[in-house]
Amino acid sequence: ELKELKRMEEVRQEQILDLEREQESLVEQTTLATAKAVPNGKSINSEDYVVSLRCKAAKLEDQVELATKVLEAKMEDLETTRQKTEDINAHIQALRQSYAELQQSSDERVLRDPKPYQAVAAAM
Repeated sequence: ELKELKRMEEVRQEQILDLEREQESLVEQTTLATAKAVPNGKSINSEDYVVSLRCKAAKLEDQVELATKVLEAKMEDLETTRQKTEDINAHIQALRQSYAELQQSSDERVLRDPKPYQAVAAAM
């Protein structure tokens, strides 16, 4: 029975040591997080810190506004480019159609009266 009590005491001591190590780790993590949150790692009062955060927020808002304007301009350029591409594709299609019609007209003339074209082909 005494051995069992000693073993239980050792287990409790190990648990206490584990908890202390975990507590130290949490304190270290909290210290690191606080150091990252405070500008330049300096200790400042909460009012100055709030002002600093508001300043950073204003700068970020300005950056977002600028990025939004740039994005809108690029979207307009993209739309213009798409429209030009559609216009060019329509022009290409019209040229293809015109070429096909001219080719068909030429073919029909050759079929109606092939003699002049045969003489030209023989001369080549």
